[in-house]
Amino acid sequence: MNKLNFSWQSFLILAGFGVGLNPAIAAIPHQAEMTAFPEATHLSLFPETDRGQPGSTAGGGKRGGCINRETKVLFRPVLPVNAQGEVTASTVSTDLNFWWYMPENDAVRAEFSVFAQNNDTDALVHYQVINDINQKSGLMNVELPNNTLKTGQAYWWDLTLACDEIDRSADIYLFGSVERQNISQMMLPNEPALLDTLATALVSNDSYFSLAASEAQELSTALGSSRDATTVKMVSDRLLNHFNALRNDYAKLNQSLAKAQQNPGINQAEIQALEAQRGEMVLELAQLSAFYGVWGDTVDFLAEYRDEYPSDWLSLLEALFPADDPSTVEEEDLIIRLLSKS
Repeated sequence: MNKLNFSWQSFLILAGFGVGLNPAIAAIPHQAEMTAFPEATHLSLFPETDRGQPGSTAGGGKRGGCINRETKVLFRPVLPVNAQGEVTASTVSTDLNFWWYMPENDAVRAEFSVFAQNNDTDALVHYQVINDINQKSGLMNVELPNNTLKTGQAYWWDLTLACDEIDRSADIYLFGSVERQNISQMMLPNEPALLDTLATALVSNDSYFSLAASEAQELSTALGSSRDATTVKMVSDRLLNHFNALRNDYAKLNQSLAKAQQNPGINQAEIQALEAQRGEMVLELAQLSAFYGVWGDTVDFLAEYRDEYPSDWLSLLEALFPADDPSTVEEEDLIIRLLSKS
């Protein structure tokens, strides 16, 4: 399993930032110094998504709207799309970021809204105006305030480009659903292709899983022997325990890093080592999130770290957009190229 080698738990304790991190995740041999993030060269280890074509809607009141007709197809979220063209996002985070690609535009502003689905009525739970978007292009994001999304509640969102301050009939918008899951209730989907990929990833040297080798082999072997509900639940529960512990350690490490970075007496090489360890946690969290179907978190993790891990970011884009499907249009290849460089 591809892991960085340096001691950071002892450093946190000596520096006064000890946080009780999970020893199964934290026990990593010592290396004197780490100064850069490693670049991955894979990740065909993401499970496949449905990879449909997303829907976006443009008003007809003003010819052309505020995005050129040729580039309008590039205005799209970085999220899975099902076979019906529905954009779906799932998260266990309390403050999810939404990411999308923005083509060059003449919009006066963008507006992002989230609604709670309540039977026949929808309640607005978040509204945000994004100014200074005119003539900008590239990967963009908006962060939901902490705990905007509640578990057990269905939501839908829309991202609107206002093309005219007065005549809103020309607006262009994206829309989709979002759900915040309770991590303790999550279950691996019992899908053959996904479980095949997971069984391989558990024992692959290219995987980011930090499970003990014996446990990873045990879970992989179990999936190779049986796919009955009992076996899948056993694997799911044990992997979920690791997932939850890793999330907790990631949060604690972020808190410790914030304190360390404010301490002028801390050695910068040690700070870099801690940042590199955080990056490794991010990659494992992104991979685990994908297997459990919380793609909103997978995208959020890798979009934030796309400069440090460009190969992993590219692999995620290839999992989301069907560039390898000869029946699709060339825009799929183009959006991958654009997003990989944004």
